[in-house]
Amino acid sequence: MRVTSSLFALILAPLGCFAPNLQGETAETDESSSSGAESSGLPADSTTSQADTETPATESTAAGDDDTTGDAATDTTDPDTTGGSTPSECGNGLVEPGEDCDDGETNGVAGSTDCLADCSLTTCGDGFLGRPESEECDQGEENADDAACTSSCTAAFCGDGLIGPGESCDDGEAGSDNCTSSCALASCGDGRVQAGEECDDSNDINTDACINCVEASCGDGFVESGEEECDEGPENASEPPVCSYGVTEDECTYCATVSCSLEVGVVSYCGDGVLQGGNGEECDDGAENGPNGACLADCSLNTCGDGFVGPDEACDDGEDENVLAGGACAPDCSTIIETREIEISNIIGNGNGDFGANPVVAADAACPPGYEALLTDPGARQATNSPYEADFLIDWPLRPYTRYVNSFGDPIWITDDVPLLGVRDGAPQEVENLLVNGGGPFGYFVVTGMEEDWTPLSSGSTCLNFSSSSSGLAMQLGMAAHPLDFIRAEGVVYDCDQPLMRVYCVEL
Repeated sequence: MRVTSSLFALILAPLGCFAPNLQGETAETDESSSSGAESSGLPADSTTSQADTETPATESTAAGDDDTTGDAATDTTDPDTTGGSTPSECGNGLVEPGEDCDDGETNGVAGSTDCLADCSLTTCGDGFLGRPESEECDQGEENADDAACTSSCTAAFCGDGLIGPGESCDDGEAGSDNCTSSCALASCGDGRVQAGEECDDSNDINTDACINCVEASCGDGFVESGEEECDEGPENASEPPVCSYGVTEDECTYCATVSCSLEVGVVSYCGDGVLQGGNGEECDDGAENGPNGACLADCSLNTCGDGFVGPDEACDDGEDENVLAGGACAPDCSTIIETREIEISNIIGNGNGDFGANPVVAADAACPPGYEALLTDPGARQATNSPYEADFLIDWPLRPYTRYVNSFGDPIWITDDVPLLGVRDGAPQEVENLLVNGGGPFGYFVVTGMEEDWTPLSSGSTCLNFSSSSSGLAMQLGMAAHPLDFIRAEGVVYDCDQPLMRVYCVEL
């Protein structure tokens, strides 16, 4: 029956007519034959002829046991009986059995392929950089979400939601109030007003309206330009401080707590107008203190000899320059010492000692214009009641602190505070030069009307209408040519009928 079927198939084959089961067997035989041909490198026609040639043998075999026939059919389709398949070659560009990929020469070239050198696919984390569209980076075990290459093999960047190297935060593309667009934590100075900040001007200027992200205010310790004069922070004072003595108003200032303006504290100093003897002040006239005031700038009294001309002083050349000298400032600073002359008058009276009813007027009339008689008449013109003191001056022609010279310009005397010639410190002194030269062997004899101590004559020995009503008395005269007897000639008494009566004339 099997032989009949085979023969029937051979007969029908050229006609394309196969029974269903025979077609299946023939197809299997052809496929096995074709595979064997390729393995061996043989042509396809040779395979067909062999199949035709082996058909009788098949039939011969089929004449045996059914089981044997089944084994023979199975052996015919096994690749091993025909020589096997060609081994796969990684790198030939063909994906063959046992290979995940094969890109040929680019296998294992980083950045150019996803295929490794062994034709297996690269994976994120294996340390091999695949194609750009597959991986941006791959640092192997160093991949991490906080590393430059993330665990998904993408390069870390600000805005990816992962905190990578150099980032303090990363809240993704949307960002947040606490994370800036540069992936830095929000902080004072970033130009954005965050929670806890009153302002943020992104600068470190401490004189504007925003300081360390806090609005400038009085008491923050920074002087806001155009708004505050000062700001000492905790040192600002709510009450004026009391400054140490000697500190001026310009120095005794404080910064007011509320306004941050400079205010003057409680000052106590020379010049405040308050006398403070405990601080060594002798005076304090406030703004009037100064070189020409009664109180000097250092609150000491302006006194003669300090070199400052006070309100009661005519001059002040200093202690060493205020001296008894012509043109100098008097020691008491009362005047500049000027020079005056003393001369002898014309003859007075009618030769009987009668100066008339008013002796002073008669004596002055005998002097040149601008001169007065150095004549003492009690109650009318008088020098002193105490010897050498000049303590009772009446219409007296001599002046204190004046330099007197004779008609030749020779210095006679410089008076001090006592306007008497030849007197110093309450005692008589010899004058420097003769008052008048000439007039006989003793010079002119002149009427003085006083004792040699400058007090009025008390003996009553004077002429009529001079100081006594008795015409028979004598009178005493000064001796102009003797330095010690310029007021009275010691022991010399003349009768009142002396015809050459004269007086000393003092320039005013």
